[in-house]
Amino acid sequence: MMSKLYTESFMELSKEKNLPIFYKGPMLHDIIFSLAEEINHKINVTDNKKHKLMAVFIELSENVKLYSAERLLISGKDLGVGIMAIEEINEAFIVHSGNLIGKEKVIEMQLKLENINSLNRDQLNKLYVDQRNNSIDSGAQGGNIGLIELARRSRQPLIFNFRNVNSEYSFYNIEVKINKETF
Repeated sequence: MMSKLYTESFMELSKEKNLPIFYKGPMLHDIIFSLAEEINHKINVTDNKKHKLMAVFIELSENVKLYSAERLLISGKDLGVGIMAIEEINEAFIVHSGNLIGKEKVIEMQLKLENINSLNRDQLNKLYVDQRNNSIDSGAQGGNIGLIELARRSRQPLIFNFRNVNSEYSFYNIEVKINKETF
């Protein structure tokens, strides 16, 4: 179901850029674990920095797994399908993820991301604590804590866009840039 156009766009990205990690498919736990192992082997930074990079990668892959509109049933598990990549440039790593999203969810997601991007570090920390406490109190999962954590880890605005696929879906792409010096 994933738009051929967006798959081809990511494939072109992989040819043009230094992408030591690139994956398209269902976000099965074993696959995510294998990709994290690849990060460990292919990315040449300190162990502490690898851990932080893997945390961002895993958070984005979990978002695809849970929220992608494209689903596959594998071994009795309902999994989201998407694209994951890590790009390395001189001064930073950029973790890319992309997946289909229902058109009815685009505005809500855009507003959440814009709100997160508008906050300074102290405000992000407060929002994180508030969301965590609210999700604990209500028994809810997530509450977009993951997106807040991504912004906290990157110390930069999250880069995102939504592209029209058809009357039902858009393709949602998010990039988290992590400067090599500051993470």
